[in-house]
Amino acid sequence: MDKPYDDIQELVEIGYLTHNLVIQGVPIILRSLFPQEAKEITLQSYGMSFIKYQQYIVARSLFSVRGQVICERWVSPELVALVETLPSAILSRLYYEIQGLLSRYSRCFKLVEGFSYEPHSRTLWFSNGRAIPKNPFGLENGIQQLWQVLNHYDDLRDHHEENWSNTKFLGSAFSPKGLKKIYQKDKDSKREEKARREKKIQECIAKYLGHYIPTDQEKQDTPVLVSAKSEEELMEEYHRWIRGEKDRHDLIVDDYKNKIRQKMADQKQEYEDKLSELENLEETRGIFASTQLAPATKEQLEQAGFRKGVRTLQGESQRNRLYNRYLGNDEVHGDFYVGSDGKVKMR
Repeated sequence: MDKPYDDIQELVEIGYLTHNLVIQGVPIILRSLFPQEAKEITLQSYGMSFIKYQQYIVARSLFSVRGQVICERWVSPELVALVETLPSAILSRLYYEIQGLLSRYSRCFKLVEGFSYEPHSRTLWFSNGRAIPKNPFGLENGIQQLWQVLNHYDDLRDHHEENWSNTKFLGSAFSPKGLKKIYQKDKDSKREEKARREKKIQECIAKYLGHYIPTDQEKQDTPVLVSAKSEEELMEEYHRWIRGEKDRHDLIVDDYKNKIRQKMADQKQEYEDKLSELENLEETRGIFASTQLAPATKEQLEQAGFRKGVRTLQGESQRNRLYNRYLGNDEVHGDFYVGSDGKVKMR
């Protein structure tokens, strides 16, 4: 079965989706907005009419007109002036198509975890130097952020597995029989994790295609990123952003980060339990004297006589550096407020 990864792959690799259409004989390509751009337009259009907001949305979303590529971080006043001359019917049509792009972007949140488990997703991660691919706008979307978080988690998981393998290798020299039970448990654990991931991939695809029966909580699901449909919605969105309240997009990203934090804590506890079990074997008692999470190092293996093919392992602080950078700290919101003069100011 072909998996529906076209949209999410575009969002990960180039950062945005595109849509081609022809209006009155003019070929146009629209692109999806980054969340940061949507917030900027909300702030930029404060105090203006809803039509002006629509014009800003359309101007920022234009990617190409008559083959002329418009690929800039900031929209020029000339482009905004050109959009202002569009008849209302054409402006409404373009705005409607942009809503469709945002809807496609929102649906991809249902796929992100399953997609990150696919082999070609990991290949993409490694080929880009374990980072989000760059784009001409210098921005990131929520799909990319979650994809990055999930891949960092898998990187740390791989580090733990590598370190644990070296630790077992050292312990097997002293207690080959005692390690047999531990090896079997690890084998069972890997098989369960593989089955869990395969099931998650199918579940994500079913949700994306609408073949999944949602719970009552999920039935209340709404799009992740939307643009305002009325002047009242625009003002509500503006004041919510000024007050520093997180929108649905930010809350979903935060929810994923919290889940990964919990997974990291569970994995660390599981790893410590494994070391404790190995330490308690009669033949290996005293070899792993440290009570902190410190697997066998290159020096430990060399002292035990294993010199060929030994790899230098990262220390605990280095292994967790990326985790702390991307997951250890919460984002700060509410940097702006409206002063008594009615102007937006930074705190």
